[in-house]
Amino acid sequence: MVTYYKKITNVKYFVLIIMIDILSSFLFKSSCALCERKSNSIICEYCHNQLITCRVANPVIQKNKKYLLFIWARYENYIKRAIFTFKYENQTKLGEVFGQLLAKEWITQNLLKKGQKITIAPIPLHQKKLKERGFNQAELVAKSFCEITSYNYLPHLLARIKNTDAMFGLNPLERQNNITQAFTIGKDYSRFNRQHSVIVLDDIYTTGATVQEAVKVLKALKIDVLGVIAIASSFKNNE
Repeated sequence: MVTYYKKITNVKYFVLIIMIDILSSFLFKSSCALCERKSNSIICEYCHNQLITCRVANPVIQKNKKYLLFIWARYENYIKRAIFTFKYENQTKLGEVFGQLLAKEWITQNLLKKGQKITIAPIPLHQKKLKERGFNQAELVAKSFCEITSYNYLPHLLARIKNTDAMFGLNPLERQNNITQAFTIGKDYSRFNRQHSVIVLDDIYTTGATVQEAVKVLKALKIDVLGVIAIASSFKNNE
């Protein structure tokens, strides 16, 4: 009889543990950073699939023969909203998601020569804008990208010395005038290995004025710039 009651007690305890585990997994699930559905990941499966629909068929774009241009997605629809949420709604964890998506596609493309050493340099924000936003979106993406690729990460290889206006709504000439002499070499230059080639990383590539100005600073110091990587671009022919 004692054995019987002991078995019953053990079963009840086991069921209780299972119920607590199920309840806890539901209550303490984090919310998707994009749609706020319950999710075990930073973004839910639905939102992940929506981002994937924006991915371009061929991410390698030779728009500028001076360097390789690598774009992951078309800047439209879901990816456009996701980048806005990332930058302006303080969803910093999305930097990890974008970095992972970029890195996985970059590795798949197998673009490097054997033994080639790479340093990733994110496009910097001006100190005033950094203080307002609280983070540099390109830095967060670059950090995540480097965690997967094992490339060298120098978040301050470049520095922004000109507080430029927002590029949205500016024509190509206005964009160029706005960004001219906006960058200089940053404090991480003392740690830069000259045997490395640099890849500049930004969130959005539009006319290329921003990254070209950054590349100019690096090349003035005879630093080899392999290319530019961005999450998305508004190019119509990057299919």
